[in-house]
Amino acid sequence: MTLHIFNPEHDLALAANSPFWTSPKAGARLRHDLGWLPALWAKSGDAVAVGDISASYSEASLLEDRLGLKYGNVLFCTLGDISAKALSDKIDRVEVWGWDLAVVNQLRRAGISRGLMPSETLLERQRALSDRAVAARLLEHLVGKHDCVCGDAAAVYNINNVDRLMKEWGGVVLKSPWSSSGRGVRIWDGTCPNTRRWMENVIRSQGHIMAERFLDKVVDFAMEFYADNDGMVRYAGLSVFATSGSAYVGNLLVSEEEKISRLSAYVPVELLRDVRESICRWMEETLSGCYVGPLGIDMMIVRSQDCDSFLLDPCVEINLRRTMGHVALTLSAFESVQNMAMKVLFDNGKYRFRIGHGDWDMESPV
Repeated sequence: MTLHIFNPEHDLALAANSPFWTSPKAGARLRHDLGWLPALWAKSGDAVAVGDISASYSEASLLEDRLGLKYGNVLFCTLGDISAKALSDKIDRVEVWGWDLAVVNQLRRAGISRGLMPSETLLERQRALSDRAVAARLLEHLVGKHDCVCGDAAAVYNINNVDRLMKEWGGVVLKSPWSSSGRGVRIWDGTCPNTRRWMENVIRSQGHIMAERFLDKVVDFAMEFYADNDGMVRYAGLSVFATSGSAYVGNLLVSEEEKISRLSAYVPVELLRDVRESICRWMEETLSGCYVGPLGIDMMIVRSQDCDSFLLDPCVEINLRRTMGHVALTLSAFESVQNMAMKVLFDNGKYRFRIGHGDWDMESPV
C-alpha cells in the first residue's frame, strides 16, 4: 500500500526548514479541503491521508459522478488512523506533494517507518536544489544554448547589488529563495522603504535574495517532468495556466496538441522541443542520486524589448515536487474534462476546486 499526502504548504515548510513548523491557516485549510486530491493518481488499494474522511469520499464521488472520473478503491484515512488501525504495517511506500522536514515529522509521529522517507541528508540536498538560485543556473545554461530565449537572474547577498542590477536591467523582480507561489515576490523600483526592509529580512533569514530582470509577460506555462529511479528525467507534458499577479489561478485542460498550438502562435514548436530536451539532460545530471518523483519548470512567453516579436523565458522557477500542472495532466487524460479549465481559489472562507467549460469560465463549481 502506498500512502499519499497532499501537503500544499510544502514550499513554506522548505523556507522554515524545521520539523516543528506549523502551517498558516490558509495552507492548512487548503490541505484540509483538497486532501482527497491524490485519489486522482493513486492506485486502487492505496491510502490517502486527509483531514475529513466523510467529506473526502463525498468530494471524490462528486467528481466521479459529474465528470466520469474513476478514482478506484482508495482508502481515505487520517494520520491518526494509521497507528490506531494498524495501517502502518501495510504501508510500504509514501508519496507526498513535496518532501520537507515538517511532513517527515508528521509521518513519523503517525507511526510510518522512517526508512520509507528521505534521509535528513537527502532532504537537505533536495531543499538546496529547490533554492531559486538553482533555477538561475538552469536559466543561464538555456539562454547560452538556444536562440530566441531570454532572461536574467542572480542570487544577491548584498542590497547594494540589487540597486546595481536595477540600474542595469531597468526593472527587477525580487524573490525569496524559498517561498510559495504568489508569496515572497516583489517588484523593486528603488524607492519603497518597506520593500527594502523586506529584502534585508530575506537576506538575513535565508542567506540571499533572488533578483530577476523584469520582462513583459504574455503567457504563463510550464513543462512537467518525472525523475525516474533509473536516473532518467522524462517529459510528462505542457501545463498552460493563468496567474493573478504572481499567484496561481488555474490550468487549461486541453490536449497536448492544443497547448502546443496555442504556444506556437508565439514561439516555434522546434524551440519548445529543443529546450525540453536540454532540460531533461541538465536535470538528469543535477538530480542524480538526489530526487525521484514529479517536478515542473515554470516558463513565460514575453514580448521583446522592441515589442515586435516574442521570446521564451525558459526557466522562471523549478518546482521539485508535484504541481497543479501534474494534476491538470492527470485530469486531461479523461475525455470528459477536455476543453475545460481547472481552478483553485479562495472563496467564501474556503478553498474550492472548480472546473468550468471554456478557457477560464469557473461558473460550475465541483
